Amino acid sequence: MKKLLIASIIASAIALIGGIGNAPETQTASPTTAYAAENYVTTFSYGTVTQTYTAPKTTTTKTYVRPTTPEPVKYSKNTSGFVTRMYNIVLGRNPDPTGLKNWTNKLNSKQASASDIVNGFFMSPEYLNKKISNSELVEDCYIAMLDRSSDPTGKNNWLSKLNIGMTSQAICKGFVGSSEFKNLCSQYGINPGNITLKYARDENFERTYFVYRLYANCLGRTPDMTGLENWCKSLKNGTTGTKIAQGFIFSDEYKGKHYSNSDFASMLYKTILGRTPDKSGLNSWTSQLNNGKSREFVTNGFLFSNEFKGQCSKAGITLGSKLTTPEDIAAAKAAQEAARKAAAEKAAKQKLTPQNGDTHFVLNKETGCIHCNPNCSAAQKIINENYADIYLNSSELSKYKNIYWACGKCSKLYNQILPKF
Repeated sequence: MKKLLIASIIASAIALIGGIGNAPETQTASPTTAYAAENYVTTFSYGTVTQTYTAPKTTTTKTYVRPTTPEPVKYSKNTSGFVTRMYNIVLGRNPDPTGLKNWTNKLNSKQASASDIVNGFFMSPEYLNKKISNSELVEDCYIAMLDRSSDPTGKNNWLSKLNIGMTSQAICKGFVGSSEFKNLCSQYGINPGNITLKYARDENFERTYFVYRLYANCLGRTPDMTGLENWCKSLKNGTTGTKIAQGFIFSDEYKGKHYSNSDFASMLYKTILGRTPDKSGLNSWTSQLNNGKSREFVTNGFLFSNEFKGQCSKAGITLGSKLTTPEDIAAAKAAQEAARKAAAEKAAKQKLTPQNGDTHFVLNKETGCIHCNPNCSAAQKIINENYADIYLNSSELSKYKNIYWACGKCSKLYNQILPKF
């Protein structure tokens, strides 16, 4: 095997000298071939393996697809071995002496736990700048912290968190809390520790998923991380679910899309309930909108459904109050007008028995304006046609001396027939 590999390398070098075969070669390789080729400088990560062979006048680079089951690497079962393992798996390189010494010293002096080391590597600029996919990130977590490849169910669960905007720190926290990670740490004689989360969006999947749905299904875009974090923080600090939903659903950004009633109802299913609409439910809500119900009214139907209440309870979200609807405003105005009319009718019909010193007045039923009644025939005629009698005592009357008791509508007439006090 070794002779064949060396012969292959020499042949490649000769081909390059002759001006052919200049393109890098990509092929599937066995673990032995990928990791044990002599005269190669090997760099690796859990995705591909790159080997570079330098000859006197040429350089040949071969990139191999990493096999599904990597060749086990044996590490010394101590703090140095644990740190070296993180360098190899997370950063895809051998440790630099200074970095290895610093991390190892922190573990030995109990200044850091295994979780601190994990967090330091996965949140390092070097790792983040690799811009790997979510799938690759999860695979790195399985290998680094559980010492095994992922299982489909588990991997999909972690991917669902990353895909809505939760960070790698949230994923690492889940892994370091597992019994598998604790068992791995015991092999190296180190304390597993824990990770303190930095972002509100990492703390609660259901809460973050609610905000993510508002971005994705209402506004039709992926959330920017600053916006996602701010909304999650607002929910954490007590802003209600209805307030957050209102901010998205009745935003200028959404209104500007001019969606149909059917599209609006479908959006509420996906945004508020987190599922596709059932046909009968969608038809019912769309029909109500088409027949004049406001979008605020229909939104309240979703926000105060048992389905959404259950989601809020699970996520620790305070539901809040119903949205004020155009129907509510119209009803309030109607109630105010009814109360005003009732009060006016009551005042118009009211008759009080005169007491000693009282002065006779009249009330304009249309304007509520009080007029002095001099008991003249002209005034009495107006009273009979337009006014009802009431009485004010002299102490109340004294405030209004030298004032004509007349409304704007009839002031000219009253100025002629009603004297000053």
